Amino acid sequence: MEKSKLEDIGGFYTRKVVLKKVKVDFPQIAGIHKRFFWPCVFLPDLCVGDYEDSYENQKYKITAQIKNIGGGTSNETFVYCNVISEVEHPGMNEIRYQEVDYLNAIPPGGEQTVNFEFELVKLHAREVSIIELLVDPKNFVRECRELNNTARWSWPS
Repeated sequence: MEKSKLEDIGGFYTRKVVLKKVKVDFPQIAGIHKRFFWPCVFLPDLCVGDYEDSYENQKYKITAQIKNIGGGTSNETFVYCNVISEVEHPGMNEIRYQEVDYLNAIPPGGEQTVNFEFELVKLHAREVSIIELLVDPKNFVRECRELNNTARWSWPS
C-alpha cells in the first residue's frame, strides 16, 4: 500500500510516496523455519523503496531510494527512468524519453539514492505520461524476485 502527500505551492508541487514494508510471517514446519528454504536468504532482492517527485522551474525531478531487501549483496547495475506516453503515436516507440542512473553494489538491508530530472518540454506536458522506474532491467543481478523491480505512476496526476 502507498501513502501519498500532495502539497500545492503556487503552481509548483512536491509529492512524497512512502511505501510500507510488509512483514512476512514465516510459519514453523517441524521446528524449522520456512525462510531457510526461501532463496531471499542468500540472494539480493532489489526494489524501488520510497520516492519523491516535484515540479519546479519547468523541471520535473524524481528522487528514489533503491533498496536491497534480500539476503545477499547485489552486483553493480542500473536504474532506468522511462517516460511512457499514454497517447498512441503511430510509428513511434511508447518510451518517449529515458534516463539511466548507475547503482553500486548494495549490501543486504542497504539502499542507494537515485535522481532524475526532466525538462518539461521532454515530457510533452499536454499528454498524460506514465513514469516508470525500472531497477536492473538487463538482469545483471541474480535476484530471488524479479517482479518487484518496477514502480509506475501517472504524470500529471
